[in-house]
Amino acid sequence: MAITTQQAMKDGVEPLHYLMLTSTNYSTWAIKLEANMETLGVWEAIEPSAGVAVDIRKDKMARACIFQSVPEDVLLLQIAKKKTAKEAWDSLKTRYLGVDRVKKARAQTLKSKFEALRMRENESIDEFARKISGLANKFSKLGAAIKDATLVKKLFDSVRNKYLQVVASLEQLLDVEAMPFKEAIGRLKAYEERIRKSDGCGENLLHTHVEWIAHMKKDSGELSKNGTSSLERHGQGRGRDRGQGHGKGGRGSFNTRRHFRTGSIGSKSRDKSHIKYFNCDKMGHYANECWSQWRRRGVARRDIRHTLCQKKKPED
Repeated sequence: MAITTQQAMKDGVEPLHYLMLTSTNYSTWAIKLEANMETLGVWEAIEPSAGVAVDIRKDKMARACIFQSVPEDVLLLQIAKKKTAKEAWDSLKTRYLGVDRVKKARAQTLKSKFEALRMRENESIDEFARKISGLANKFSKLGAAIKDATLVKKLFDSVRNKYLQVVASLEQLLDVEAMPFKEAIGRLKAYEERIRKSDGCGENLLHTHVEWIAHMKKDSGELSKNGTSSLERHGQGRGRDRGQGHGKGGRGSFNTRRHFRTGSIGSKSRDKSHIKYFNCDKMGHYANECWSQWRRRGVARRDIRHTLCQKKKPED
């Protein structure tokens, strides 16, 4: 706001600009108004020399300067009835100096938060940059703007370890002091997207490995419950049964005769007490589990061998 005073016009001085007082700019307002009053030669009305009476003309001019640089509500409610410039000045100082101290305390608190701010483990560059920008805006409202160079340095110093490689490259290749804060955010976000794709492939591989482990644990649980694993149930077992299969069984197949004899297939899950095998006329087993069958076969083979041996003997 430009205000032309009669003294300035008389002395040929350029019109002075008076800053309007607000709830947050008292310190700046007081400094500029003091400079204007000194230029006009009326500051002694606010701080008179010891033992020297204040010139009434200068006092009125100083009071007019104060009235021209305060809003209407402050003028009417607080200083309109003040008779001297010093009374008006002291009244404004008492009201706004406390606010200024509160502002400085808030600025100190924000500064501590700004210095302690660090990027969290699962936080993205965009989310962390938004926090930095939020604190910067709060500083601006208190009249303490933060430069982009400070914001860029804070961003680079506070990111997680996986960004250190790109941060080091940017510091080596570019002038970080002159880099805008938005540009720094964009470069880190581009790198973040790249590593996110790589991490996605790694997560898929890890997921497959986890699924395999879960499958093996499930298979082990069934082995302890049923006494046989899923691989053995499908005829893919190896170890003791290797090489024991004959005919169609081949390599790694079961020794079916041994399982039939012991009744390990289905014998635990079925009740065979009501089943009767008619060849031996006995209850509780199937034909492939009948001992009488195997005994009859063994007797028949011995009889055949005995007969063949008798035929081959030379006659006396």
